[in-house]
Amino acid sequence: MQQAKPSSCNLTPLVQVLLGMVQPSAPIPIDSLKYFDPSLNESQKSAVRFALGAAEVALIHGPPGVCCMFSCKIAPHTYAKDA
Repeated sequence: MQQAKPSSCNLTPLVQVLLGMVQPSAPIPIDSLKYFDPSLNESQKSAVRFALGAAEVALIHGPPGVCCMFSCKIAPHTYAKDA
């Protein structure tokens, strides 16, 4: 019995990317952010900008102890777009 392929019209863009049906969208450049946490270093700020600029999904990785998880936890709520 042959499995039916999922129709892309029924799937969200995130699911289509995760299933390998389409390539991720180009990142949106995030240049000016106001960070609420002054303790972020440049690497963490870069990771936050990277995550915020990803339309569907972003993966932040690194060796243990370099605050990848910290950057992921703070990304959604440590910035404000400059008006």
